[in-house]
Amino acid sequence: RMLHYFEYLEARSENDLVVSDQPEQWVLGDWCTPTKIEIPAPYVNTYFHVKSLLRVIDICKILGKEDKIAPLEDRVLVKKAAITKHYFDAQTGDFAGNIQGANAFAVDIGLGDERTFSNMVEHYRQKTVYDTGIFGTDILTRVLFERNEDQLAFDLLTSQGDYSFWRWMTDGCTTLPEYWTYQRSQNHPMFGAVTKYLFQYLLGIRAQTAGYGKVILQPRFVNGMDYADGYITTVRGKIALKYEKRCGKVSIDVDVEKAVDATLIVGNEQIKLQGGKQHFVFDMDCQ
Repeated sequence: RMLHYFEYLEARSENDLVVSDQPEQWVLGDWCTPTKIEIPAPYVNTYFHVKSLLRVIDICKILGKEDKIAPLEDRVLVKKAAITKHYFDAQTGDFAGNIQGANAFAVDIGLGDERTFSNMVEHYRQKTVYDTGIFGTDILTRVLFERNEDQLAFDLLTSQGDYSFWRWMTDGCTTLPEYWTYQRSQNHPMFGAVTKYLFQYLLGIRAQTAGYGKVILQPRFVNGMDYADGYITTVRGKIALKYEKRCGKVSIDVDVEKAVDATLIVGNEQIKLQGGKQHFVFDMDCQ
């Protein structure tokens, strides 16, 4: 069925880009941007085609379906080439004009050059707020964390403006609206995808194997956040971490089930956790 899905996408493609040219068939690209949608739908659609192909390649490796991999890898190359041909500007290093998180989509699938990511970072440092829709907000935030732009990711998540989580909170929202601007549904999960990164990066609990048999605990310390306390519940029990940082020191408390192979990483230090509750204090630069 996974492979048949790619046949479906091919049937709705032109020039190797996924488009929608059939009545009542939605292939929308990104959605719910704060202003008019400008990021091209075929660009976003084909990004997801590539992401799906890469995921199925990984699944084939796990299942021992080696004969299926080469054709999928060939298709990845074709789709990436189409994205680059139609949307990459060799003069600037941007995709689709770096509009509404477009460079993040490219970086996430290994496209562009060293300018693509740096242009994206500079754009959001100047903008200071999200201009992205439901997919771009998630992808942009994750790409920043994955490439150690923790402060910028945090600043976007906590930004204050017309299009922000802060505005929803100060307006008294108890659920997430469908749009930054409150159109339509006032109880939609879509923008909540970034919540995952609060746990994975700011709190620092990241699985290394399926089922959380092996994890690392590596909190990211940023200006504006001196305290964090949280846990996730896994099939092996709770994995909890709390930290408090003050100038020159950070104290960390962890609580991990013995069945979990866990390593705490702070700076250059790596500590194999024994299971149960443990307390640590580390030196750190003032932030």
